[in-house]
Amino acid sequence: MKSNKIIITDIDWVIVNSNIAFYWAMYHVAWVLWKQITQKDINNFLRNRQYFDSFYGKDINKAYELFKDYCKEETSWELYDIFHWIEETLDECKSMWYKIAAFTDRTKKAANFILQHHWISKYFDEIVSKCDTWVSKPNPDWINKIIQSLRLQTSNVVCYVVDSFVDHQAAINANVPFLWVTTWILQENDWESVSARNIWNFNNLKNFID
Repeated sequence: MKSNKIIITDIDWVIVNSNIAFYWAMYHVAWVLWKQITQKDINNFLRNRQYFDSFYGKDINKAYELFKDYCKEETSWELYDIFHWIEETLDECKSMWYKIAAFTDRTKKAANFILQHHWISKYFDEIVSKCDTWVSKPNPDWINKIIQSLRLQTSNVVCYVVDSFVDHQAAINANVPFLWVTTWILQENDWESVSARNIWNFNNLKNFID
């Protein structure tokens, strides 16, 4: 049976639990820049990007460069895990004949490695990397690329599963419905704006689709 319905999702923090890799990357950056860092600092980085900027001050550009370089290293890719019951949820979506696509800021090589490492790449009909479009969220061009690649229309998008405001804005710019995964650590004043369309994790997706 051929489906014309598609679910689009982010990878990091939605499908893939990036916590361990994120922590190691943060410790690596601090070690190179001779900065003392605590678990509390890392939790603050997760909640508020501005904290990261203020923590590194004049070294912020170097810190971002070190962080990105560490995440590009293939030795770090095995640190990524998937959230519980992800495979079961993906399998259920495919059994209902949904197409599944993903966008990532990673290279396609890194994304494919992580998904293949956890035996879930078979569920994805399309993966688009930032390297394929050379645009960043909230620019919706990558959503359009997924839709065009699968020969579908915007109206075929059941939802885009997001985990950040920039994802949310991309969904709005592309005029597609979204669901917000709230496993990401939000600031207190963020909750009100997303509560109408949030789910605790990707596995709750099945409660919103038919």
